[in-house]
Amino acid sequence: MEQGSFPVVVGYDHAITFPVVRGLGKFTPLNIVHFDAHLDYTHDVQRVLYTHGRPIRRCRELPFVEHITSAGIRAARRKPYEEAKQDGTLIITTNQFREMGPIGVVDPCPQGENLYITFDIDVIDPSQAPGTGTPETGGLFYHEARECITALVNRSNVIGCRMVEVAPPYDNSEVTIGLAARLIVDILAARFPSK
Repeated sequence: MEQGSFPVVVGYDHAITFPVVRGLGKFTPLNIVHFDAHLDYTHDVQRVLYTHGRPIRRCRELPFVEHITSAGIRAARRKPYEEAKQDGTLIITTNQFREMGPIGVVDPCPQGENLYITFDIDVIDPSQAPGTGTPETGGLFYHEARECITALVNRSNVIGCRMVEVAPPYDNSEVTIGLAARLIVDILAARFPSK
């Protein structure tokens, strides 16, 4: 990052998000757009603070993280949902995403500032991305996600992205891997357009 690189972080478990975001402290303030079927905002279970169900809450605790938008949410327990809202997280459910449209989802996000895109593949409907550990019916489709992330990149200073929760053992036809790779390429193509 000190040399101007653009990190693309790929990993199975969503827990990798917090240490990556913690390393982006020089980008102050930092905003996050979090695409996921789940809020990942539980506090702790049996005193475990750093797992795949908590990274967005841990990111919220970082002093340089200003605004978080969680988009595509469709599986949230009441307490984490209420706590995320109370802490200032903008939560956009899948139904709201469709009502607003991919471009409309971008409108309430801060414009022109540093942005990190965190993408959990289970935000995509399992009919297009079955290879994940926690699939949830009724998700976004590729074209919706692509249009939204392209609009985000075009209006903010995107400083990096990450793709997680792709589970090859559950991806018999490798469509999930292909879709995840395509979304990464879409982000890079929007961020670094050919001249």
